[in-house]
Amino acid sequence: MKKITREWLKAAEEDLAAAGALLPGQNLTNIAAFHVQQSIEKVFKAVLEEWDEPVIRTHDLLRLRNLIKSRIPIPEDERLKLINELYVDSRLTA
Repeated sequence: MKKITREWLKAAEEDLAAAGALLPGQNLTNIAAFHVQQSIEKVFKAVLEEWDEPVIRTHDLLRLRNLIKSRIPIPEDERLKLINELYVDSRLTA
């Protein structure tokens, strides 16, 4: 595994840990959702890096999923759409 891939995955793990730490807090759901979105985004970007594909500047999980789906079949899923939308909402209310 490439060093840059490991770095993306480490950052993804940190975001996931942050989301887990925030969940018990009252009124922190949007912030936790933001970190979940960031974690998924970084995993998708790690996959792109590992395969020497361009890593585009976007936070759109659906767009990133489409870039990797030929190698990793990630089905269209309402949960992915929801977390993608929650990211945008959390940024607008922050």
